[in-house]
Amino acid sequence: MEIVVEETEKLNDDDVTDDKYKLEDRKRKIAQEIDSATKHKRIQKVKQHYFETKEECLKLIDENGNDHERKTFNDIVSQEEAFMSTNSPIKIHEKSDELQSIIGQINWRTPDFLTSIFNWLKGEQTKMNDQTQAKSLIDAGKFVVESQNWDRLREINFGLLDLLPRGAKEQITTKIGFGL
Repeated sequence: MEIVVEETEKLNDDDVTDDKYKLEDRKRKIAQEIDSATKHKRIQKVKQHYFETKEECLKLIDENGNDHERKTFNDIVSQEEAFMSTNSPIKIHEKSDELQSIIGQINWRTPDFLTSIFNWLKGEQTKMNDQTQAKSLIDAGKFVVESQNWDRLREINFGLLDLLPRGAKEQITTKIGFGL
């Protein structure tokens, strides 16, 4: 690799010799070798992420899933051999995203998750765009947590999320592991 760099530096920008084309070809081949060497590692990492997400999803489905979520999960798993054998990081990542979507659906109706998000949002109140509305939603949220009105808490959480600036929304997306 260093030899190719040295030889390239020796050439003039306007040099159109066979040497220039040979060096370009060698650089391309080196790039392909690097890509091949790292592709296996990338695929293994994507597969590991898929299986971890699958395990988390199955656990949530067993605890709080409904028939639709169970069917969607089973449909994804039934395709597993096919998309894993493609060794396409994009295909495997798509299936991980589908599983993550199921996780999100379940979480957004789970009391512990809703309460955790609400508590985090209370701590982010000073960043919110409309402090009066934020205070009103937080006060209402405290009441619905005590009354265990989880559907209303979900609505309040989404209302509070809408008051966050873009950077803070990205932070919560990272925190909970999926988009909103």
